Amino acid sequence: MIRRMLAAFAMLGLLFAGHALPAQAQDILGLSLRPTDAMTGSPGRGAVDITRSNGEGNYSIKVDMSGTADSMDLASFDGATSWVVWAVDMDGIRHNVGTLDADLMLESASVDYMIARVYITAEADAKAKQPSDPLFSVTLRQVEEVDTVAEDDTAGDEAATDEAAASDASADASGTDTSASAESSTPAELPTTGGPVSDMLMLLAIAGLLVFGGLRLRAVRVD
Repeated sequence: MIRRMLAAFAMLGLLFAGHALPAQAQDILGLSLRPTDAMTGSPGRGAVDITRSNGEGNYSIKVDMSGTADSMDLASFDGATSWVVWAVDMDGIRHNVGTLDADLMLESASVDYMIARVYITAEADAKAKQPSDPLFSVTLRQVEEVDTVAEDDTAGDEAATDEAAASDASADASGTDTSASAESSTPAELPTTGGPVSDMLMLLAIAGLLVFGGLRLRAVRVD
């Protein structure tokens, strides 16, 4: 009986260890990018590869949407000029990692964070900082996405802010009133399901079932 209980807890330990491993501990090839409800008709699916790059925590993203060429038409999306690939990190921050080329491919995009989700949007600006509705998507790990700009995208904004501040200071010195009202907003979170708490409860439930099964077997043998 003791051996059975030890085996049960050993199995639980293995399950927990697997759960605790980083989402990108190994290369992941051929992930299916599935169309969302925003895509009409039968657009098919694309593929994404996520591989480890040089250096710990660095990954390379490759996207192939060539198989959906017949159903992907930028003209179907008002004002769109580019297919943009987005990666969501484990903190829920979205990153614009590049655009699909004429063959609907993104050959390689290097990132320095683990990836929770990848999706594709149609954008008017190839360097958009916030995505429109996802058209194709694949989720590796459930995270709460936040409407915020990644730090590596804020350098240009900071420079623009400094320039504007200098301009305002100059205008104030000359007696010009430059006051203006501005709307403030707080980052919104998109609802998701799942998470570490529910995963832990599932693991505990499995352990309970294994221990209960061992007790039942012991009772049968005693009888």
